[in-house]
Amino acid sequence: VEGAWDPNAAAYNTCGAAPGYRRLTCRFQSILGDPKILGPVTIAQTDNRSQYNELGLHFEQRSRRASIQATYTLSSAYGFGGYIAGSSGGISAPMPVNPDKSFGPGEWGPSLTDERHRAVVSAVLELPWHLQVSPIFQIASARPYNLLAGKDLTGAGQAVDRPIDPMTGQEFGVDGARGTATWDLDARVTRYFNLKSETRKIGVFAEFFNITNKANFGNNYQGNALAANFRQPTGYLNNGISYPTSRQFQLGARISF
Repeated sequence: VEGAWDPNAAAYNTCGAAPGYRRLTCRFQSILGDPKILGPVTIAQTDNRSQYNELGLHFEQRSRRASIQATYTLSSAYGFGGYIAGSSGGISAPMPVNPDKSFGPGEWGPSLTDERHRAVVSAVLELPWHLQVSPIFQIASARPYNLLAGKDLTGAGQAVDRPIDPMTGQEFGVDGARGTATWDLDARVTRYFNLKSETRKIGVFAEFFNITNKANFGNNYQGNALAANFRQPTGYLNNGISYPTSRQFQLGARISF
């Protein structure tokens, strides 16, 4: 798109195109009769450095009456701007404080999905009277979020500066704050009834979600230091993992044959 940066911009505007025109707009008009025949151009690039490390442990025990699984993950996900190169899904990287120093001090930090510890325990228990109980519990460390001073402190022309840490006297690094740890306990209780055959049965079940009624805000916190609700939760965790926002209960049935 032509602009004041190009001293030859006027030479390409032979058809009186509005400001913000593309260099070939008038040529498309004269040759093809349509100045907008070329649609939007999207450039996808990976020009960042990121690093992900993980240690995963898995335990599984099966028996006639019970099946138990447990996993633990120790991990870190870091990148410049707190951005994992090549990631997608609507996760955007914070702008650097100095636009000329995208890889400067303080710009290397955890990604929004960084969780140091995560553990999940689940089981399927076969109980008397054709009852089956299936609980699952998951818990994870707090995820990070970015802090902003709310104004341009460096004169770079954009209000992306981060506040000063009162403990160190230094500016907070990218994604320098942490939200709250998350946990969730769910369970399903099923009662089976045979339909005149062992191979045909109906299972009536009750499902319980967020049994502890935990409000999982994750890293949905206000990071603007000038906001009245600074460092207060602004929503519920939904970055890749959707937790129920309150205790829930539902009934259902399944027929197998």
